[in-house]
Amino acid sequence: MWLPTVRMINVYSLPDTRLQPYEISVEGDSVSWWLGLNSVVFTPMNFRSFPFDSQDLVLQFGYSDAAYIKEFVPSTTSKRFLIRGDGNIVSGWDVTDVKVVNSSQTQQQELSDWVEQYGKFSDEDDPSPVVRRNANATKELVTFEVVIQIKRLWKHYVLNLITPAIFIVLLSLITFLIPADSLDVRIGLSVTLFLSLTALQFIINESLPKTSNPSAMHELILISYIIVTFGMPESILVYLVKQQQKEIVEPASADLASNFASKVIRLLRGKRHGAPFIIDWTSFSVCLLTLIIAMVFLFGKD
Repeated sequence: MWLPTVRMINVYSLPDTRLQPYEISVEGDSVSWWLGLNSVVFTPMNFRSFPFDSQDLVLQFGYSDAAYIKEFVPSTTSKRFLIRGDGNIVSGWDVTDVKVVNSSQTQQQELSDWVEQYGKFSDEDDPSPVVRRNANATKELVTFEVVIQIKRLWKHYVLNLITPAIFIVLLSLITFLIPADSLDVRIGLSVTLFLSLTALQFIINESLPKTSNPSAMHELILISYIIVTFGMPESILVYLVKQQQKEIVEPASADLASNFASKVIRLLRGKRHGAPFIIDWTSFSVCLLTLIIAMVFLFGKD
């Protein structure tokens, strides 16, 4: 009886406590070989859209000699084995699909794909290139991948991470509604919300996946810091404008108290009185619009 030698290509480690149930079944002209293996497998993952990300968990298998393989036929797949019943998924992920993908290529093609994507080919005069044209280079490699598609359960992260950050940003917009001459109140509110956002970030960092590249959640926190901090210099600006307009006094001289002069001065005073109001509402609108665009841009890509 022929038993194929199947290689696990992307296995990371085999735990000492792994189970290896082994069974060969013969039914008529068919022979099935069943092997169960507990292992740690390496697969690339992308957390850019966290917490609304989906991942493809890939199990790579291969057989070194294709001469014995007539045809590869993908068999039964299922999203669940052995465990029945429904309940809360404590892993934080939901399995959406399972599929088997097979491929067949030569060793030269395999190496060429890696070199082309992650490096460069040898010089034409290289006497011993990595990609060789010999018997091994034309040897056919047969592989198949079991792709498990999973999707993160995002409601927990929205309620505990995103919602508090958005509430802090929305509260910071109250700064622009406080009277311009109440500088101490406006600065105090901005500092308090800044410290609240800093405390929230410690909690968020514990829940974020470990990755070298910033995720959408990292960028949302950065934008939140910018909006909350923006209220401080804006408050100082409108306060200075408010103080300047108090210094405007109509001239008492009879020469300048003409009808025309009085109208011009009243017009200028009216514009100066409206400047803090315009600055506050413009800042309010810009910050609110920035938050909305950031949410759509960061979490609405997929």
